[in-house]
Amino acid sequence: MISKIGKSNNLENALDYNILKVNLNQAYILLSDYVSIPLDSNAGLRRAIQKSFEPFLLSNYRSETTVRHISLNPNPKDKLDDLTLRSIAKDYMEIMGYENQPYIVFKHFDIERIHLHIVTTPLTLKVANNQRDFEFFRSMEACEDITRKYGLTPWLKKEKIKKDLSLAVVDYRKPDLIGQIDSVLKTLPYHYSFKDIESFNALLSLFKIKCIVSVSKKTGKKQVGYLALNLQNNAASNFIVHHRLSSKCDFDFLTMCFKESIKRIDKQSEVEEDLKKKILMCLKDALDYNGFKTSLKGSGINIVRQKDSALEHSYYFISHKYKHVYSCKEIDQRLVNKLDQIGFNTLDYDKEKRQEYLDSHSSKIYNQMKDSYNDLKIHPYFSFLDDYTTEYNKGVFVSFFNAFMNKATMQDNTLELEEDYRRKKKKKSKGVKV
Repeated sequence: MISKIGKSNNLENALDYNILKVNLNQAYILLSDYVSIPLDSNAGLRRAIQKSFEPFLLSNYRSETTVRHISLNPNPKDKLDDLTLRSIAKDYMEIMGYENQPYIVFKHFDIERIHLHIVTTPLTLKVANNQRDFEFFRSMEACEDITRKYGLTPWLKKEKIKKDLSLAVVDYRKPDLIGQIDSVLKTLPYHYSFKDIESFNALLSLFKIKCIVSVSKKTGKKQVGYLALNLQNNAASNFIVHHRLSSKCDFDFLTMCFKESIKRIDKQSEVEEDLKKKILMCLKDALDYNGFKTSLKGSGINIVRQKDSALEHSYYFISHKYKHVYSCKEIDQRLVNKLDQIGFNTLDYDKEKRQEYLDSHSSKIYNQMKDSYNDLKIHPYFSFLDDYTTEYNKGVFVSFFNAFMNKATMQDNTLELEEDYRRKKKKKSKGVKV
């Protein structure tokens, strides 16, 4: 097991990083000690944890590094359950002498290698009892003791140096991220040509990598760094400076590649016309962007769309036949206007507009069904028939039915009474006693 200790005086940054992972379902709270955690939601989680740390931080307000953000990294070969990880975290904190301080342990699984993050403080309520000396040595001894106690697989230097140099899409969740990026950069610049950094990034995006050019604060020179991207093409790793890679992909090397690519493009006017015909043919047969993209792949061409601003986009075509990255504007400006039509933007890229379309379409279908249902409604006078299964309405219906069936009998009784009354009245007028 390997540990890494980060020292700072900002508790909020350490908590925000871990709580963000929790909200993204990439981590959860494994263990806490002397820390109050709300059970209802994660809304006030950071403030609740801060309150647990406040007595220790206020009593040592002169200390410069009051927070420890510790990372515990078991070997990926060890498959450990949560109970074992809890015991490992407790033993580590006891050996470090932090068992009486508030600490919270997060289990992270945002990458393929499961690891722990511990946020704690080395401070105690009494300044004289603070144990902040030789923390790194004590951490090394703690890792060695825990490795022996739980029979963990020790980290070896050979495992760190081992690299996979196969050309594959970079997965930021897997270990040896630098080795994955290095294997891609050792191949692409020597087989494909690109005229600027945007074209280079379009090529790298197929392998989920992004190149960033920045200015060094120390030397004032331009330096190149690389990031790993996730499935949404957003940054998913830290900035990796070019000198950490074994491949020579610094700013001078890329500038040389740009110059050679420009010379090569000037001699390929016929190639651009051939490429333009293929693109227009695929665009003519495509119904939407996904269909257009699939049709291009069948012709050995990849299309990459990069967002320049809120309304403008850039398109790049990567021809695997000619080993070059072409900008859409270089081929034909009118092609950009065709690609920016409504059919390519609203349904394939703009999720909000797509959701609006689905909502309007579903509401339209609902209104149609509602209208057809209203047409089938009976007259309000007979509305009781819809609810005849209830006890009250069933009784009303039975009474109505009996009255309807017994109508002839009621009329006969009424006629007999009237005839009897007339007969008695007639006899009375004649003076006959009945």
